[in-house]
Amino acid sequence: MIWHSAEAIEVLKELGVDKTKGLANGVADIRLDEFGKNVISTEEPPSFLNRVLGQLKNKLVYVLFAISIIAFIISLVYKETDFYSPLLIIAVVVINAIVSAYHLYRCDHA
Repeated sequence: MIWHSAEAIEVLKELGVDKTKGLANGVADIRLDEFGKNVISTEEPPSFLNRVLGQLKNKLVYVLFAISIIAFIISLVYKETDFYSPLLIIAVVVINAIVSAYHLYRCDHA
């Protein structure tokens, strides 16, 4: 049933509620036991650091870190001084994780 677009009579019938009397005796207690209290969850959202670390738990991030380590090792083996490429890859991944975590953190606290 699509609750927001249904007629009030249909909703009352679906829920088994009388329009004038409400719920029958004991039905509210049974539904409370069955479905629990109607409260919003109060669990605390993850911290900003956990959000950043969560952004780094991704297969693509692992691949980028591996590529940057391989590029670093190759530059050491061939005695090149070009360490910028692997450092740039790592910097972009970390900055992306921080920005994404910041957006998620702001959404949690909106």
